Amino acid sequence: MHGAGNDFIVATDALVVEGDNKNVGIGTASPAQLLEVSRATAGDAYIKIENEDSTATSDAGIILATENGAEFIVQLDRSIGTDGALTFAGNTADNLVIDHDTGKVGIGTATPAEKLHVKGGTGDSYIVIENSTADEAGIRMVNPSIAVNELIFGGTGANNEILGGTLAGDFAMTLRTGGAIRLSADTAFQASAGINLLENGNVGIGVSSPAAADKVTIVQSSTAGSTTGLFINANGASAATGYGLYSTKTGASVTNIAGYFSATGATNNYGLIVNAGDIGMGTSTPHHSADYTTLSLNEATGGQIEFKTGDVGKQYIFSTATDLTFYNLNGDFIFTDGKVGIGETSPDYPLHVTSSGEIQAKFESTDAISDVVILDSSGYIRLRNNDGEFNLLTDGDTKTPITTSNGNVSFGGTLTAVAGIFADGLKSSDYTPRN
Repeated sequence: MHGAGNDFIVATDALVVEGDNKNVGIGTASPAQLLEVSRATAGDAYIKIENEDSTATSDAGIILATENGAEFIVQLDRSIGTDGALTFAGNTADNLVIDHDTGKVGIGTATPAEKLHVKGGTGDSYIVIENSTADEAGIRMVNPSIAVNELIFGGTGANNEILGGTLAGDFAMTLRTGGAIRLSADTAFQASAGINLLENGNVGIGVSSPAAADKVTIVQSSTAGSTTGLFINANGASAATGYGLYSTKTGASVTNIAGYFSATGATNNYGLIVNAGDIGMGTSTPHHSADYTTLSLNEATGGQIEFKTGDVGKQYIFSTATDLTFYNLNGDFIFTDGKVGIGETSPDYPLHVTSSGEIQAKFESTDAISDVVILDSSGYIRLRNNDGEFNLLTDGDTKTPITTSNGNVSFGGTLTAVAGIFADGLKSSDYTPRN
């Protein structure tokens, strides 16, 4: 039982205690460590430490310690789970816990709820996966029953590039092939209740399968009070121009529309409301007035506002550098060079009316007297309809040069009931008419 060098030997290598270095070997004649266990024949090699006491607090384990008092305990803790758990404990009791029955792993928790459950203490908690080489580092999630359902968080090398891509310097999430990234706050994980990023880059908010032609689709189906499909609040003090919403559409399409608005189905439907601020069309610098809200239309050849009813007919207001035209199917109203044309596109006078009808102009008043005033630099004349009696008045209404009523006409005099023409007191009955 004794060997050379004060060794203790049982059956050659069944048990060896070396006297010079105090190494112990089981199954080896030359242990290289303080305890070395070796099996030379086929089969598994185990070391078993068993506590036969039935007390719930009686555990079995190994204590690793250094001379400065630091200890690390690896033990089977019977107080955790149904049949205990393998725990690794240092200064913290639950550094690492592996549940015996479920196989769930807890870091910082003795009751892991999932396959891996990490729980921090006070302050921030992080999981760091770092690769010091140019190879990949990240998290890969795979559903073996769906070949394309593979999600990778992370990147490669110092630039943290997207896997298979070139977004250097960015953190990336990418789908290998197919599938979608879905974020849901719904406890049943309904994709339609969250944010969905498809492999083709389309995003659906409130919808699980946005249309292929729509890069971002938002569906707001709530009926509780006032709701908003998209709310943008840009309130920063920009050093230059600040945009709440900036939309452009370019490219060789059949039709390009930068913004489309439609409202239907309600009692009151408003396609677009601009609550405050001036509006520019064809210009990025609409005219601003401190007293009014302005709609500025600017195009190389002019600006136009068009009015239609059911896509039938057309009326519009059109402006060039010098002219303003009101157009409808029955004629034009144009204001040009200080002149107004009605039915006349090239007016020669301050008011120029052209019409094929018998009546060129009609002036109507709800009062018993209706006047038309013609004014020049020295005075005016007034054409008056006084309850069916025509008057031509001048000089501040003090003279009545012409008056008509019931077929009688008076020039500069007072009209009487006698039929005829009166001129300064002479009536037509004083003369014999010439046939």
